[in-house]
Amino acid sequence: MPLQGCNVVVAGGGIGGMTAALLLGSAGASVTLLERVAEPAAVGAGILLQPNGLAVLYALGLGEELQRAAWRTPPAAIRDPTGSSLLELPLPDFGRGLDHALVLRRSHLYGVLLAAVHAHPAITVRLGTQVRWASPDGTVRACHQDVEAQLTADLVVGADGEASTVRAHGDFGAVARATDACYIRALVPGASYELGWGEYWTPLGLLGGAPLGDGSTYLYLDATAPPVARALAERDLDGFRRLWAAALPLAAPVLDRLGSVDALLVNQVVRVDCRRWADGRLVLVATPRTPWRPISARAPTARWWTRWCWPPSWPLLSRSTRRWGATRPAGGRRSAGCRTPPIGSPGSAGSPMRSCDGVATRRCGALAGLPPAPGGSNACSRKTPSGCMRPPGRCISWEGHRP
Repeated sequence: MPLQGCNVVVAGGGIGGMTAALLLGSAGASVTLLERVAEPAAVGAGILLQPNGLAVLYALGLGEELQRAAWRTPPAAIRDPTGSSLLELPLPDFGRGLDHALVLRRSHLYGVLLAAVHAHPAITVRLGTQVRWASPDGTVRACHQDVEAQLTADLVVGADGEASTVRAHGDFGAVARATDACYIRALVPGASYELGWGEYWTPLGLLGGAPLGDGSTYLYLDATAPPVARALAERDLDGFRRLWAAALPLAAPVLDRLGSVDALLVNQVVRVDCRRWADGRLVLVATPRTPWRPISARAPTARWWTRWCWPPSWPLLSRSTRRWGATRPAGGRRSAGCRTPPIGSPGSAGSPMRSCDGVATRRCGALAGLPPAPGGSNACSRKTPSGCMRPPGRCISWEGHRP
């Protein structure tokens, strides 16, 4: 289906929906972007943009605005509670200026995209409009101020999040279920370099952070452990700080700057599995707000965007770059028991990584408090571009979250 002159409806005006609208509009489609919130604003704290995401945003001409308030990341590492490096995370140079990642406030990314869709001549933005129903034949029913209208489209893109209306009305073989995993995200005053750039694996789970380009720090950490969950439920910020400071003393200065429990964003992980990504004229898009595990089922989605939404004049990433962000490598299923969010999560694509030494995998397993697996290693033996070599147990493979 050629996109030139195609009539497209995008359901959902979040980061993924606006990016999809810009890609489609730039490829020649006439796009109607429907967002249920009348006065949208970003929900979240910070976000890490890897080269695969930056390739799209830079090709849309948004690079200068994004870098105006972003932090360009140096090489990162995964460390144990003492600060010793377990794994290095090198970032290859993919060419065309894609030799870095950016950390920035989610609100800044959202604002840049919102301004871009409003300015694009091929995109009509309808705020305060709720998608009520969508059919594989391209029919969409939407409601604005209690007035329902019907739209007909050549293509309907579902970027409407974990509780997607488009997904609910199509035959995608979708199953959504809550998990026991919970994460905290926060913006902390002051640019902090005490932790370094990367993540720490501790008995309480992972903790990571990065200074932002505006003088504040983005912090994310696990809140699944019962003592941590209990402290949050009781709104005991001091108790929350003490628990994490005991597990990771290096984080104490950053934790001390947390203002209140209300400033913490508590995200319960929701897993969404789909057998297929298209049903007739309905297509689902994985978004940064609800990250999806890079399984093989996602490959058709990546190929669809590359084929239909990437104008020939734009620079294409190498095959290895596209595979890094969109599909799993050869080797089949992920290893049993390796249940971990992507490196840099919540809110990031996976990072390529390598083991520092043969001892690293055993040390990772020890952090989870588990006995060695057969062969002497607790860590997953597969080293995938999406970030394996992780300790099992505390973390979980995740596809989405409820803010």
